[in-house]
Amino acid sequence: MKNGVFGLGLAFVVVAMASGLHPACAAASPDLEARAVQVDRDGDLDGALALIAELQAAVAEKPAPETYLLLGRACLTVAELRRYAYEKGTDMDPRDRRLLGRDGDRVANIGHEAMDELPDTMSEKWRIKADLYATMIRSLYKGEKFVNEMDDAMEMALKLDPKNPNALLTATKRPLFAEEKHGGDPKKAFELIARVLEIDPNMELAIAFRGVAYEKLGDMDKAVADWNRALELNPKSRLALDKLEAHKKK
Repeated sequence: MKNGVFGLGLAFVVVAMASGLHPACAAASPDLEARAVQVDRDGDLDGALALIAELQAAVAEKPAPETYLLLGRACLTVAELRRYAYEKGTDMDPRDRRLLGRDGDRVANIGHEAMDELPDTMSEKWRIKADLYATMIRSLYKGEKFVNEMDDAMEMALKLDPKNPNALLTATKRPLFAEEKHGGDPKKAFELIARVLEIDPNMELAIAFRGVAYEKLGDMDKAVADWNRALELNPKSRLALDKLEAHKKK
């Protein structure tokens, strides 16, 4: 995929990562919660895979909504990391790259199955499903197959909880990263990001997103400031690191 069905490309993968956990996870094991947050923030593939194995064992022994939610989140972390590697791996052997994409899909499907165990009334269930579908779009065919499911899940997440910051962030991706013909609209994205930051002023990804919006609106000073702020909040922020590196090369 060069730019994907929406023309989102690599940026769409990077920004989805390290978005944190929704308060609905509050009743799960504190250790599992903390690890889920940390592996997501760090982009720790091995840690996320180990966490998935533990969470699968946990739900097999004693199914609980909070544990299923954490399992879906850990699967999303891995699927996004696989997708990131796929997008970066343009020089890879095509067979290896296809296998990378398929493995991401495999983990995404585990995440979907975990989310299907949750009540339909949970906003975060649908937000995670929307982002899982996004990781599976790597071609026009995949886009045609999953785009409606992704949009429907995102809309359901916001219908159930209009103030779910993760869902609002997911809604931002198309207007922020897509080409205009596929719904790209930086001004609309900026408005959505402002709503996220009203709810959580220190949300790293929202700040990094705002930097992208400033970049597209032609204000590079504010864009760089936001990316540096995102790095203060999370030194491993992939979007901020990638954007600042690209800016330095110009």
